[in-house]
Amino acid sequence: MRILGAVSLMVALLVGIATAQSSQEQQVRKAIDEHYKAIVDKNEEALNRLYADDYVRIGTGGEISDKTQAVKALVGSDWTVTRTNQSDLTFHLYGDVVVVTGISTYSGMNKGENEQTAKDRFTQIWVKRNGAWQMTLQQRTNLEHASK
Repeated sequence: MRILGAVSLMVALLVGIATAQSSQEQQVRKAIDEHYKAIVDKNEEALNRLYADDYVRIGTGGEISDKTQAVKALVGSDWTVTRTNQSDLTFHLYGDVVVVTGISTYSGMNKGENEQTAKDRFTQIWVKRNGAWQMTLQQRTNLEHASK
């Protein structure tokens, strides 16, 4: 009987852990969706909320940007992202830290020129601070670049 009780307790604990991880993953997925929507909408307020003050971005060419530089580049540039799609998302949960890898495909235009599509593999680190998920680091590697 003791063994059955111990097994039941272990199963309950594992289900609880899986549920907590699932909840965290859903919260980070929501933050990722908000992030890409903010890029398309050029929503400076949302980007400033989603990026931690110590945010670092390593771009496809190896350039490094801090939060201020990254937000300015996204909302103040002549480049307009018209749509994005994220795929192959993988979540690695470490308490209040989540490492996400995936592929981002996005389309956009520079000053109304022909639409271009690019595809990047990315790594993002999200940290839960004061009850909200914020991205602290993002690294992107260009997979292809093609004009339509």
